[in-house]
Amino acid sequence: MNILENRNLYRLSGRTTRQEGVLYLGYSASFLEFSFKGTRAEAEFVTDLLDWEEMHRAWVAVFVNGAETPALRFPLTKAKERFVLYESAEATEVTLRIMKYSEAAFNALGITSVEVDGEMLPPPVA
Repeated sequence: MNILENRNLYRLSGRTTRQEGVLYLGYSASFLEFSFKGTRAEAEFVTDLLDWEEMHRAWVAVFVNGAETPALRFPLTKAKERFVLYESAEATEVTLRIMKYSEAAFNALGITSVEVDGEMLPPPVA
């Protein structure tokens, strides 16, 4: 199940927009956050302007359970690509925050889907 299809399953913060089924995180530190009890979460991202230098590409950070330091940090290097955001051998309660980690002037960061193996929990309170 793509959780982006149910707005009650996640929380947004910062400048975001939806265009043609894609959720775009516009400004630096804009994020999507959700909680679930399960073993795996993955997302598909889209971006543009792939001929830019790596430092000017769209960067994604993934924070787990409110940590101040991201568990994952990566640039988008293809027009569309999928990443595993969290994986565990046992089902655990997890909160994930997917954040735009690059400047707003650089490449677009869009999310086309977020899928989890497990049970969705209410999104974190703002």
